[in-house]
Amino acid sequence: MERLVSSEEIGFCQNLLGHSWAKEKLKRLIIEFMAWRGPGGASDLDAKKKFLQWRSEQHPFTVIKDTRNHIRLIDDHHGFYSFYYFAEEKPFLLKVQVAIDFSKGDWTDKKMMEYLAQEQKIFIENCPSPSLADLQSIPERISDIKDAPERSIVSMLFESFDVPMKGYDFVPFIQFLFAQHLRSIGQSIPPRALTSPATLENLKESVLHSESALTFLRDHVGDKTSEIRQLQVRTFFAARLAELNEGRE
Repeated sequence: MERLVSSEEIGFCQNLLGHSWAKEKLKRLIIEFMAWRGPGGASDLDAKKKFLQWRSEQHPFTVIKDTRNHIRLIDDHHGFYSFYYFAEEKPFLLKVQVAIDFSKGDWTDKKMMEYLAQEQKIFIENCPSPSLADLQSIPERISDIKDAPERSIVSMLFESFDVPMKGYDFVPFIQFLFAQHLRSIGQSIPPRALTSPATLENLKESVLHSESALTFLRDHVGDKTSEIRQLQVRTFFAARLAELNEGRE
């Protein structure tokens, strides 16, 4: 079932992360827009909104309707972020594809959340058995997000390594666990808005000089990462760990 909705109607079944990846998608979106409008075409906000509606009609966003009949995005939150940035943070219309309608049938809040968690359609921080309240506590509108969560800081950290990490190297849950791990060894994670290149460099150096952090990263490469990539990533962290241990002898 497809329908047209306002961007303001969409809630989230995944926490928002990966701002840098969203901005990479934004660059691609701008290139598509320039081709869509043609030479000399309008580039005002109205034209942008028309383009976004057309773009979503070509590739509708996948959503669910929860037991309360609310529309919630379950995939491609990076893409939605890029649309939001492109629309200058103003509401816009887009086409969505309703994958599952939990508002019909005998679905209860508990059954819905168990299904979503089991199917890994959602990720809620530190919550192995998410409830409907957990789902509803995630901001309804993207404009409600003032600071990126800690995992976005970790994403920036991964990108700064000599062998840049990709999203599939460390899935969101691993990123969250690593953020917890850094806190456990006394390394605070600053809000993204306050993260300067110097702060990020200091965090990177702290990680590369921490045996426990390097061991954690070496042992927690994402399961969906290809074997070649796993070997490359693990070799990188194993080498850094060996260098660190040699320096202590």
